[in-house]
Amino acid sequence: MVWGAQINTAVNNELVNAYERDSLHVTRVIRQLALEWAHTHLPADEITFVDCLNTVTSLQGATRNVDQTVTIFEAVFNQACDLEKSSEWLAMELQFEALAQAVPSRTVLALLYLEHGGDVVDDEALDLYNERIKRFDGIVP
Repeated sequence: MVWGAQINTAVNNELVNAYERDSLHVTRVIRQLALEWAHTHLPADEITFVDCLNTVTSLQGATRNVDQTVTIFEAVFNQACDLEKSSEWLAMELQFEALAQAVPSRTVLALLYLEHGGDVVDDEALDLYNERIKRFDGIVP
């Protein structure tokens, strides 16, 4: 009976150690992404490291997959840099992508934002829709 308890304790300890290693890895990745964002000077940039960290942490909470979080972050971050968007835009789009994790189709979500995002559909709303749709061209999120 004691021998069985020792095996269970060893298995439980190994599971705890594996969880702690995974958790530490995720924390490091999230911090690195937030640092990358905070150190990049996007137009009209007024964002703190804590703001970046909170936004990336929310994305990780939505995906529950660090590799997917990195893929999404990099796609949106690169798009923000390429299109000279602000950190506010980047935060808004990371929140959109976090929400997209909870719905069956991010295309449908983008259409809902387009249809119900304001009183009229203007060029800016259409541009944002197209940016969202094209964001993962050639990338599997």
